[in-house]
Amino acid sequence: MRYFDDDVVTETILYSFNQDIVTEDEMTVCYGTDSGFMLGAAVSIASVIKENQGANLSFHIFTNEVKNDFLTRFEALAEKNRVSIFIHIINEGVLSALPSNRLWSTAIYYRFIIADYFSDKREKVLYIDSDVVCLGSISSLFSIELKENILAAVTERDESWWKNRANTLGKTELIDGYYNSGVLLINTGSWAKNSVTVQAISLLNNDVIRSSLTYYDQDVLNIITIGKVLFLGKKYNTQYSLNYELKEKPNRPNTDSVIFLHYIGPTKPWHEYAYKYEIALPYFSVKNASPWCDIPFQSPTSSMQYRYAAKHYVNHKAMLLAIKSYFLYFKSKVIG
Repeated sequence: MRYFDDDVVTETILYSFNQDIVTEDEMTVCYGTDSGFMLGAAVSIASVIKENQGANLSFHIFTNEVKNDFLTRFEALAEKNRVSIFIHIINEGVLSALPSNRLWSTAIYYRFIIADYFSDKREKVLYIDSDVVCLGSISSLFSIELKENILAAVTERDESWWKNRANTLGKTELIDGYYNSGVLLINTGSWAKNSVTVQAISLLNNDVIRSSLTYYDQDVLNIITIGKVLFLGKKYNTQYSLNYELKEKPNRPNTDSVIFLHYIGPTKPWHEYAYKYEIALPYFSVKNASPWCDIPFQSPTSSMQYRYAAKHYVNHKAMLLAIKSYFLYFKSKVIG
């Protein structure tokens, strides 16, 4: 059963420069983002194209708004690489009652709309967060047989973290694995058969359940899909926070065999105070070769971002910028 009907999409903008009909070899890649993460989604799409030259790729962006300037750039990207890019404008009002916070807007729930939307259109779709960069071929991922599993995903952190989430959410089964929802290979038929979105909305609207949730969409997905998840190797969602760079000896991943590098946490590679790190180079190099090459890196706009900016500038030994960021941080805390 679906929760969202197709009319949740109020407008679709299409830039198609490959074949117009769906074929068995098509790889459907989806993003759910708001304007704050649109640049990340654009670069992520460019990275998938770069690493999968000649593949039959179809990209679908679900968003509440998109600027005309970005539309022009998406068209240029699609035409140059002979791919299809769909931008679906959604009615965000249907999500207004769901929980959000300063880190996560209601855009985190767009993945539920995506799965429902494709339940009668594709057998499987790949959902990717906007802070993920592709470093290799995704053909092996699409060749995975999901069978009756609702989705395939990569676990988050380690066994101690799984136990933590199991205890917090009151689901002992999660001791065997708690996954990150940033990269999901979704079996759309099984998703609909198990009424995943219906269950998710019900849990999110339950005050008792909601009080136990930390990572809203991710927590409810882990609860609902217990026993119906295919766990993938870490290479399909290698998670690394740029804030780890603030440690004395950051444990950076070896990216040689990585398919997706996921920049988790509040500091992103498109922030002006973080892009210089070596681990952020995969993002920077793709951006620099994309239609978004002239888009400036983002300055901090919130007290949290000013605080992290100051720390990172100290790490870069850019002391004047660090002092300025600390000043703006304290100013934002006092004035609000």
